[in-house]
Amino acid sequence: MATAPEILAVVVNHRRPDLTAACVRSLQADLSADVRVVIVDNASGDGSVEYLQSSTAGDDVHIVASPVNVGYGAGHNLGVRSGVEVWGEPSFVWLLNSDITVPAGTTGELVRASRREPSVGIWGPTLVCPDGAIQCAGGARLRRWMLSPQLRTTPGPFDYIHGAAPFLPWRAFDELGGFDERFFLYYEEVDLSHRARAAGWQLAWCPEAAVVHVGGASTGADRGPSAVSEYHSSLSGLRYLALHHKALLPVAAVCRLAGKAVLLTARGHPGDLRHVLRAYRDFAMRRPGRA
Repeated sequence: MATAPEILAVVVNHRRPDLTAACVRSLQADLSADVRVVIVDNASGDGSVEYLQSSTAGDDVHIVASPVNVGYGAGHNLGVRSGVEVWGEPSFVWLLNSDITVPAGTTGELVRASRREPSVGIWGPTLVCPDGAIQCAGGARLRRWMLSPQLRTTPGPFDYIHGAAPFLPWRAFDELGGFDERFFLYYEEVDLSHRARAAGWQLAWCPEAAVVHVGGASTGADRGPSAVSEYHSSLSGLRYLALHHKALLPVAAVCRLAGKAVLLTARGHPGDLRHVLRAYRDFAMRRPGRA
């Protein structure tokens, strides 16, 4: 077995191999820490695996082709397990969206912050939009009564670390068991942060580390409301409340549905409410809600 890496980074790809390859190349170019990368292709079926094999070659990259789309959180868990099998247990785990690019020096900043504060179980870097605007200062608040996230763009308290690029010490990831795979897409990071705090870990923003994040590229949400994002954000939000804030579930479910109806109508997409209603039906019938 090869020497265990300092950082095991996992990137989940679903039909955006161009973005995934750019993310991996940015990790390879950042020499501030020892990084090995696992790419998990979630049954893209569009030539993604072949593209990634030709564009991200190297001993520091391992590609896993999942025959089925297991979801975002399960894809990351699969990548971590595969990376540990290939290289051994890392010191840190970095779970990345495919639409992230990592400027030089970022990984080193996260490692230094984590070593300074070993009580922190999940770090969030600064997320920057492609135009340079601050998208998120590490984490977000969650208005649970409406299942509505409020991204922080300035220092302050937050409820969870943003899911685009959470960075964890191996001890924390191993203790928490990674993402809860009942969340196919969305809210897996909210759940992970909730469980980390319950286990005594702290959540923290690392302002010295910044990554560029497009946002919503794999689901189509970067171009406006999409069936995938509307359905899974509603279904996973309801599941999160049922697991951790059950008393709020009846009120929050009604408030979110009403809010979604108003918002989608105002944006000119009233027909997309059917995806939200399908999520409510599948939640009530306890359907898994896969892709």
